Amino acid sequence: MTRILIKSQLLQFISSSFINKKSGKRKSQISGIIINILTVAIGVLVINLGMLKISKELILPLHEYHLEWLYLLMISFLAILVGTMISIFNTHEVVFAPKDNDLLLALPVPVRSIIASRLSYIYIIGGTISALIMIPGIVTYYHNVQMSAGSIVASVSLVIIVSIVVLMLSTIGGWACVAFMSRNSNKSKKRANALMTVGALAIYYFLFVKITGIFEEVTDNVGKLGEKVQSSNHLIYLIGQAFSGNIGLLMIVWIVVIACALLLFFVFEKKYLGYITKQNARVVKAFDAGQIKTKSQANTLVYKDIKRYLSCATYILNCSFGTVFMMVLSVLMLFKGNDIFKLIEMMIDSNINFVPILNISLICIMISLNTITAPSISLEGKNLWILKSLPVREWTIIKTKIKLHYFITIVPVLIFDAELLVIARQNLFVSAMTLLITMLYPLFTAGLGLFINLMKPKLNWTSESTVTRLNVGSITTMVIGGGIPLIIMIESIKMMDLYRVENSTKPLMVSYFIIEVLAVAGMMLLLKTVGVKKLRKIY
Repeated sequence: MTRILIKSQLLQFISSSFINKKSGKRKSQISGIIINILTVAIGVLVINLGMLKISKELILPLHEYHLEWLYLLMISFLAILVGTMISIFNTHEVVFAPKDNDLLLALPVPVRSIIASRLSYIYIIGGTISALIMIPGIVTYYHNVQMSAGSIVASVSLVIIVSIVVLMLSTIGGWACVAFMSRNSNKSKKRANALMTVGALAIYYFLFVKITGIFEEVTDNVGKLGEKVQSSNHLIYLIGQAFSGNIGLLMIVWIVVIACALLLFFVFEKKYLGYITKQNARVVKAFDAGQIKTKSQANTLVYKDIKRYLSCATYILNCSFGTVFMMVLSVLMLFKGNDIFKLIEMMIDSNINFVPILNISLICIMISLNTITAPSISLEGKNLWILKSLPVREWTIIKTKIKLHYFITIVPVLIFDAELLVIARQNLFVSAMTLLITMLYPLFTAGLGLFINLMKPKLNWTSESTVTRLNVGSITTMVIGGGIPLIIMIESIKMMDLYRVENSTKPLMVSYFIIEVLAVAGMMLLLKTVGVKKLRKIY
């Protein structure tokens, strides 16, 4: 039974590339095969080239001090980190929340067989990613170390052990996410999922930045570190020796890894059934007419859009780059704000009047990274007719989409503006104009993204990620929204260099403000005329 379930899981994974999920019909086999081969080839090529470069930079200083075992451990750690972070995003969906769980549980199928089939999929993903990182590193290793039978056995064992460790860490990570979500109500599970996804990406970014520093520190102090570890027979040194070809130590490592994997599988088997059945539980509450709250038409639509935004992790991740970026920079400004501002002043010391224009332009570019309205009409999908059948004007629908974008964008903008103005210590006029310009620009980017989506909406989707991920509309919004302040900034530099006018900040900022007011007014007028007509014709 386990073999049948694993085969079914693999066939389902392979068929997803050749079957159209919308219609259920088979795609063109030739085009599907060509696209898949090109995608895999490009991915493998990029990973191999990157790993070969990293491997060569690591192996040279370590080989000089005969610390090849440390090199193998560093490559293994990198493979485990990347493989785990990629696999862990699939663990919840594949292991804990697949659509056929109820069907399998109704059949006389052992829970152990279900778990084995689910984990086989995660093992293939994590094992493939880790192997793509490990193989170039091992090839570089053998260019500098003499090959032997023991080292070949150790290298093959290392690739397999790394894939098993990736599977265990992915399982533990997905299990922890499900345990956390099971403590929340059904209403807040999607929100918790979105927060965990954002947190995972933040941790991944932190580890990626941190690991480069660790590798640099190791290569800079490789001599002292190697002597210290070898002299004390440290556990890290013994593991490194096992992977360098010491068969006795390698057997011990295999025993420990297999024991940990079996222990995890045993505990997971005992808890798995409880988690997947608890997820489908529903708390039934008695209806109380007194709990009904009334809202205006506009507020009701805004509330609906906010709930959709918070419940869709891909919507938050793909369309809120600007908000995340500004919040990260706001935290950084609290600790390094003065140093950053002094560095900017030193870089443009030739014309200090340009600093306010630079600040405003950079904020507007970050604002343009938010594309919340770009998929907002497409997200209504086939239910758009329900929204249009309500006694609500089309202009009110458009305004609610803009309000959602503005609310999510303006909060980090104001926080960043406040920190910037305190650190920069600008006069009242510059401060007021900075606030006005940066508070107006989200209206333009919101209108721009919404107008582009109205021109070519995509309503026949089967998954929200189809319309919320980066597409032509979102990229066009970011390019145009970021290009305008960039052009204004460049033209301001040219004018300052050309005319050499003292105290040119005020006229430039007034011009900036007038251009922005005209742009916002033009965009709103375009939406109120062409946008309303286009929304009326969409079915």
